[in-house]
Amino acid sequence: EGFFIPKAPAVDPDNLEVVAARMMRESGKSEDQYSELTIEPNPLRQTLLRALKDDCDGNGRIPTKFVRPLRIVDSDHWLSMTIDLIRIQLKMHDFFTEEDALSAQVEELYEEYQQRLIVDLYKYHTDQLRSLRELAQHQAGLVAAAADIITVTSKRRQLASTLEQIITSERYKDQEEMETRSLFARLYETWQELKEWRIREAPRLVSTTAPKPSHGYAGTRIRLFVQQFEQDLRQDEINWDFDLRQSVQIRQDLHTLRQQISAESMQAQFDVDQTTAAVQKQMKFHRRPPGQPQYEPILDRTLVITPDDDCSVWEQHRRRQIRNCRMHLALEVNGKKICQTKSESLEFPGFTVPLNVSTELMVLDIPQEIVIHIYRHEGLIYISNLLSNIYVAVPPFGSASSITEYSFAGSSKIVNREGRSDELGLWVSSPNDRVVKGDLVLSVVWKDEARPHGVSQHHDVLTEPKRLSVERLVTGSWTMDLDPNDPRNIEILELQRRAAARQKKSAFLRV
Repeated sequence: EGFFIPKAPAVDPDNLEVVAARMMRESGKSEDQYSELTIEPNPLRQTLLRALKDDCDGNGRIPTKFVRPLRIVDSDHWLSMTIDLIRIQLKMHDFFTEEDALSAQVEELYEEYQQRLIVDLYKYHTDQLRSLRELAQHQAGLVAAAADIITVTSKRRQLASTLEQIITSERYKDQEEMETRSLFARLYETWQELKEWRIREAPRLVSTTAPKPSHGYAGTRIRLFVQQFEQDLRQDEINWDFDLRQSVQIRQDLHTLRQQISAESMQAQFDVDQTTAAVQKQMKFHRRPPGQPQYEPILDRTLVITPDDDCSVWEQHRRRQIRNCRMHLALEVNGKKICQTKSESLEFPGFTVPLNVSTELMVLDIPQEIVIHIYRHEGLIYISNLLSNIYVAVPPFGSASSITEYSFAGSSKIVNREGRSDELGLWVSSPNDRVVKGDLVLSVVWKDEARPHGVSQHHDVLTEPKRLSVERLVTGSWTMDLDPNDPRNIEILELQRRAAARQKKSAFLRV
């Protein structure tokens, strides 16, 4: 109950004390069984104090059991929030084979590769280069048209600055192309390792009486296809030579401008051959060679896994252990437990739990903290182990409904692990490694389109930086010192963001 109160028809305010007294008698609980709830000043405060004047102290703190009479408050002041729990996926080291680990790596690399294509920094730097070159041509015309020495020097400095930016943008564009190609190479190599593992370990994981599949053993649905696009060798060579000559020419023009600006004719002469060799070396290191095909990965998640009946005894036992592992989630708001989901078994393959749980909350004000506790338990002994706590970002009013993926990491301390052995040497980690990572997919949305009068507005400022549309919200990660979803870390994270922005800006200026 606590902070969240269900709707009810209006009641005569004069009968509030009678209703409160009756509900106290029906509860049959003592005072020390209830926590306390702080009521912040709001338009309903006088009504609450009148209803509970005999039990409320001077600071406005009342026992939680007296919150139930709040049901009679005018419904115009209610806020309706819906929390939809969609899916949770785990990466359980104590159940993972090498195939599970490689499949997870393939999915992560493919997701990162697709994200790079969506952001497309290569196109951004290409467009920026085009704009800078047009600006350089315009500034060169201004230098030629300048009449006095002061104007000429000023225009030369502007042109030199633009040429330096062109060189920097070329470097960034080449680095972006190299990183994209390197990411594809890592993705393809990981997929090759996964294919080899399936074929190599098939004799030990597939029953001797079962027919041997062509792709070997399959415990995951992951499969990767690569689409090849042939390139015109002649056109690639023309573009390569043009970019090479243009880069060398820009460096030569910049060298000449610096000599003219400093008015020193004794500087070292520009070495065309040495500069050409250096630029060509950089292009060979970062760019796709002329004529080399381009590749596009396509991830397929529909591979048919090896049926349980066709697996070896060891693999059947492992799958039973996975399915016997159960999970449930508990929802806590402002430090009070609201509800929890029923216990669900892990699905194999995928280590996923489809939740499909929707909770509608009726609140009087915007919650300051929404936390979801993730528990794991297995075996006949029902002992729940807390894996992680996820701080959920509360969206501001008027925002569109969006599905957000939260990542977490935790450690499971399950003692009931009979039959847990690794005589085949297939586990990715030791039996004592209880590390569990995962992703929780959920959405939080307000059903009210506009903020009712009298509701505090300070929370919008706190939640807006945490609602990321593309990036993944991370909580409990080992690689982070602070949880970005915890409202208590907002100020520190903002200072870190500003410091990182200043550092990035200074690094750009140094380049």
